[in-house]
Amino acid sequence: MYDQPFWAARMEDLGVAPPPLPARLLQGDSQATMQLTAGLRTALSMTSAACSLGAAVRAQDGVATAVELLLQEAKRGSAVAVAVSAAELLSQPVDAGLFEMELSGGLTIMCVSPEETAFLHHEIFEEDCYRLATLKLQPGALVLDVGANIGLFTLRAAASGARVVAIEPMPLTFSALLANTRHLGESVHLVHAGVVALAAPGDTALFTFYPRMAGNSTLHAAEKMELQGAHMVSTLWEGATSVDCPVTTIAAIIKAHVPPGAHIALLKIDVEHSELQALHGVDGWDRVDAVAVEVHTYGDRLAQVMALLRERGFAVEQASGDAPNAVLVHARRSLSSCEDV
Repeated sequence: MYDQPFWAARMEDLGVAPPPLPARLLQGDSQATMQLTAGLRTALSMTSAACSLGAAVRAQDGVATAVELLLQEAKRGSAVAVAVSAAELLSQPVDAGLFEMELSGGLTIMCVSPEETAFLHHEIFEEDCYRLATLKLQPGALVLDVGANIGLFTLRAAASGARVVAIEPMPLTFSALLANTRHLGESVHLVHAGVVALAAPGDTALFTFYPRMAGNSTLHAAEKMELQGAHMVSTLWEGATSVDCPVTTIAAIIKAHVPPGAHIALLKIDVEHSELQALHGVDGWDRVDAVAVEVHTYGDRLAQVMALLRERGFAVEQASGDAPNAVLVHARRSLSSCEDV
């Protein structure tokens, strides 16, 4: 048979049955290994049984520890033990993870929702919805990608010479973000968290994850359904699951990842109905040169967002977006880190 895996006793106690093992996983296929890691992250965050392992295991460091234990088993040459160990931990087939996708322009990425990914690629790379083409980023200019999803905007900004701090809460989506940006090295720093107005270290919040449109995952599922439900194909909402994710504030991210005195050339925010909370969690507005934020037109939120940005000294305009009942708000003022083309 195989060596007794590290998690076997715990999985027996939790009653998590192993799904079928893909043959290619046992053969050491690198693509399967990537899907395995993504599935491991997802299971630890999404499965009620796995969640009973405790908050420490659901945290990013806990997931990293679990993955490291499996990698240690692999280094000892027990590939079958690794596969069985992971399969016992997962409550869904390994195949229900990430997909490799080739986009126009020769870009090959890992994604969660292929149909949505094609739509977002068109918006970001072809339509330039965040107007990167209108900014001439100086080498090393800093960009915050809040709500990074699988990293398409991060890739576009990094290609312009920017350093990017990319923030994403959903575990499976974060795995795709990690895979898609690993080659960028120190020019990209990833933060596994959602953003809110106020948060203490270790705080979490319950998100709704949509596997068929992961970029729409949100803290405000009822509002999203009310505002956008009738405008999207019903099958896109299938498989929605509650996921407990770490949360932080943009102020905390700036404190941790932006050098003192440094300016943020662009603060991009796409956080699916949490945009006003995210903006209320910003500190040090004088260090932000430009903002691009997707705003869902629920109640008077658009007016509130535009008023907030104007009060902080920005010239503000809105542009229609492709998402239903959502617009992009662009704000500019200081040109210390970017200048007109």
